[in-house]
Parts: sequence; structure tokens; C-alpha cells
Amino acid sequence: MEIYILILIDVHEPSILKDKISLLGIPVKVTPLEVGDYIVDQIIIERKDIHDLINSVQSGRLWSQLYKMKSTEMKGFLAIIGDIPTWDWNKQSKISREKYLYYKRMLEVVKVRSYLSYNISSLVFPSNTSFVKFIEYVWNYSGRRPGLAPVPKKKTSLIEIKSDMLSCVPGIGRKLANEIAKRYSIRDLVSKGEELSNLEVLGRKLGKRGLNLFKVLNYKEDLNEERKNRGKN
Repeated sequence: MEIYILILIDVHEPSILKDKISLLGIPVKVTPLEVGDYIVDQIIIERKDIHDLINSVQSGRLWSQLYKMKSTEMKGFLAIIGDIPTWDWNKQSKISREKYLYYKRMLEVVKVRSYLSYNISSLVFPSNTSFVKFIEYVWNYSGRRPGLAPVPKKKTSLIEIKSDMLSCVPGIGRKLANEIAKRYSIRDLVSKGEELSNLEVLGRKLGKRGLNLFKVLNYKEDLNEERKNRGKN
């Protein structure tokens, strides 16, 4: 049975966002939240438009909010809505280049510090519409689809496969295994028999490592010999 996760939305969030999320068929509940603005399963999200973000940084309120989010031990996101302002609505004029660069630097600091100090990922959305799509995406995947283990890379080269086999022989490391795999086929190695100890690779004779390789390559003969001895006993 499919489980539908309820999204908790803080009462101070704009009602239009709650309505847009509901229209997507996502169950929501508007309630006072002590921390964050949205809670989806074990994910907590703080939403701030760019102007609120600037004010929160300048007052220091943002850092206390992020600290509280971190204390919940949930996965956290700081959602920043809008671009860096270029117009001062109070003065009814364009902001200066210096102030624009100041805001840009502030945004960079917020992204880095929120992650390194509070383990909160910061995401910037051009509009509330794109933020709602993000909420939908989080809702679709949170707590509903377990992560898949990475698929091991398949060996495509015969040399790689031989190297993997040879590196399992006692005394033969990866570098030596790679060189042997490049220079000899398995049939060549088997045909050399005990002479593998005299095989020179990378400027040195294999010695005892060659004998170990000989034993591994001739394990079937050893097994047959052992069976014969058991039959005699």
C-alpha cells in the first residue's frame, strides 16, 4: 500500500503557496512550526525571499534559525527565492554597484557557511513557482523510494579481468599483475609450469611468487591428485 506523506506548512507562509501545493494533489497541514517553514517526512525547509534573507543575515537571525534546524537532526534545505536585487524600492533608484557586489558576496557566504557550519544545503529559486516544483519533487521521493546501491562497473577488458585474477595470488600486487596480464595469456602461463619462478617481469624474477602462481593455475591437477590419494587410502 502506498503511503502518502503529509507536508507541514508554517502558518506564516503565504496562503498562495499552500494552495499551489494542494493543487498538485499533495496533502498539507498548516500549523505553527517552531523550526523551519516546511517539513516533509524527515526533511526540514526554511524558505526566504532574497530581501528577507538579506535582513536576516544583517540582523544575525538567519544563523540562529539554521542552528535550530541542525539541532532537529533532519536533513535541511535553505530555499532562497529571487535574484540579487538591482533596485532600491525605498529610494526608488538602482542600487550601486558596490551594494550589488556586497549582496552577491553575502549570498556566497550564506551558501558556504550554511553547509559547512550547519550542514544545511542552500538552493536558489528564481520564483515561488519553481520552489513549489521543488517541494513536489521532495514529496515524491522522501521516505518513499529507498536509495539503490551503486552498480559495480563491469570489466570490459580481458587484460583487466586477468589482472584481477592474478592480483589474488599471494605476493602479486596490482602493478605486477597488470604487467603479467599485458605480456602473457593464461595459456602461456600454464605452459611454463614451475618455470614461472624464473619468469622475469619488471626487471625481477618472480621467484616464490611464480611458484604461488603455478599452484593457482594448476589447482585442478592438485585436486585430482588429492582425490587419487584419498581413493588409495
